[in-house]
Amino acid sequence: MRWVTYATDRVGVIGEHRIHPVAPGVSWVELIGWGAEELRVTGEAALASAAQTVLLAEARLGAPIACPPSVRNCLCFLDHMRNCREPDPAAAPDLDQMTLMAMMAGRALS
Repeated sequence: MRWVTYATDRVGVIGEHRIHPVAPGVSWVELIGWGAEELRVTGEAALASAAQTVLLAEARLGAPIACPPSVRNCLCFLDHMRNCREPDPAAAPDLDQMTLMAMMAGRALS
């Protein structure tokens, strides 16, 4: 399936040179969060729906995810802590402890 964002914030599936919309208010971030199976089901439902379609050639396409959520790399924090430690090593936590904290934070994100 080929997915698009159009008309500023609508999400749809391309079929037969037309955009078949998903329910209003559903964002790409939501669709991705639902997982692959639900994404497939939603796309098939949009293609089968009797909802008003839009000619692909006439649609104003937008960025797939206009405002993507932020994802942070916890290992950058470890580098930051190492740099903070340089001026006064006695005032900063132990590097082994910081490495363990960064690894645990990384597991929490996955």
